[in-house]
Amino acid sequence: MNRNSGTRETKADSIHVHMVVGHSFAGSLKLALAQTVGPPSHELIVLEEHYAIGPLGGLDSREGRAARSQWFGAHITDGGKAYDHFEEEYTILLACISRIPPQAEVILWAGDNASEQAGLRHSLYLLRDKPNPVSVYNACAICEKLFNRPEAFIQYRHSGEIPPDKLRQALLTIDGSGRLTLEERSWLEQEWLDIAGQKGNLRIWEHEAVTEVPEDYFDGYLLEKLDVLREPGDGLSLKAARLLGEAIGYCEQNIPEYFFEYRLRELVNAGVLEIHAEPAAMRYYSIKRKSVELHTRGEDPDMQQAGESGSQPPGIGKAEYSLEATPQNQPLQLQTPRLLLKSGNDVTSEAVLDYFLRNKEFLAEWEILRQPQFYTLEAQKQMLAEDKVNSERGQLVKLWLCKAEEPERVIGSVALSNIVRGAFQSCHLGYRLDGTEQGKGYMTEAVKEVAAYAFQKLGLHRIEANVMPRNLASLKVTEKLGFYHEGLAKQYLRINGKWEDHIHMVLLNEEME
Repeated sequence: MNRNSGTRETKADSIHVHMVVGHSFAGSLKLALAQTVGPPSHELIVLEEHYAIGPLGGLDSREGRAARSQWFGAHITDGGKAYDHFEEEYTILLACISRIPPQAEVILWAGDNASEQAGLRHSLYLLRDKPNPVSVYNACAICEKLFNRPEAFIQYRHSGEIPPDKLRQALLTIDGSGRLTLEERSWLEQEWLDIAGQKGNLRIWEHEAVTEVPEDYFDGYLLEKLDVLREPGDGLSLKAARLLGEAIGYCEQNIPEYFFEYRLRELVNAGVLEIHAEPAAMRYYSIKRKSVELHTRGEDPDMQQAGESGSQPPGIGKAEYSLEATPQNQPLQLQTPRLLLKSGNDVTSEAVLDYFLRNKEFLAEWEILRQPQFYTLEAQKQMLAEDKVNSERGQLVKLWLCKAEEPERVIGSVALSNIVRGAFQSCHLGYRLDGTEQGKGYMTEAVKEVAAYAFQKLGLHRIEANVMPRNLASLKVTEKLGFYHEGLAKQYLRINGKWEDHIHMVLLNEEME
């Protein structure tokens, strides 16, 4: 679990202040704003909490924040470390809100999920003494309306799943229709007080309301997914990461991986699952069925009847499973005949900075405009840290390329970004290569390996690469690997200060039904 300092200093001349829940959405919105409105008259304030998880009672008091920190420390992997500076972070958040200039409109963003909706209500409570006009917009709903088609439909579970290019279009639709009345503000502030008065540690979005449910609400769902992935009697191990990925991918609620990890540990403690090592981080273990005895509800007198708990879906009864430790607790690293593909954990920020400095002029034609700050060690350290957060959230796989004979020298990168699960099972592909290594087949070799990983290990169905028509070398890479031309997007991305057309090149996992 990771938390980064998310608040930013609000400037006296700001005309819009955006308040969002979560760093993933904040990063995409920041980029979309930069591409849309230009000068920094729009500021961001980020609420770091995942409001669906953990106690919220008394969050606006020091005692309540201490209780939340203690709960995460006791139940969530690395939760105590993540909340080491919670009190300081909260003080900074309050200071940023207090300094919102009176002329600024406050724009709150919230998708239809418990975390963002509770965060929206908390934001309004924190703004209760500010006279600024406040508007509310749902980026998920806007983008679904703008881009969904009968043949290509995405239902976003949270705003962090939306890529910056789509957010850019969403920003252009803002017309003032989201402005809240004083009565609406007061009503939503009271809803926050109701939420904060609850005693539980898990919330879902149901019937247009943030609803408290028991902590074991998803336990049956996890076991059901395990039943689907491994049939009774199957002795093969299943990576716990696969179970968690499946659970997250198909869950209609926005529940973080670390909560599902916590529930697996609780199932171990309850004797439903069995493990042969200390489950400090469940994603590093394999899971297989030990023995199974399934009953329908009503057949097993020990099972609660439907409606009493809501913790298990119909059809799931008692089951025992086994978790076995595997050596998979190492950072991801792939290898081709000539290349090592390393995660950010295995490269140094100095090596990454050296790569960008060497290729500053060469890459300029093909990438967004870079500020001077980008070419500093501090910026590269921050980038690697942000990549790690997004990787742990399952939204990014980024690998740095090194030649086998020069394992410490970075010559490029390949990334699977904007990974979306559920019905879509898709991602975007991006890659870059050292100018002195062009024409040697390195990128074709690397992308082939990463695409195989995306299909065979991540279980994705679609990889989309967006390539400028004049970037013939990049088009050649995708064509060699079987990507097909899906269409042309006019003025799709702002590259080197200019809006550029891009060709959608797509590769499908033909082995998936």
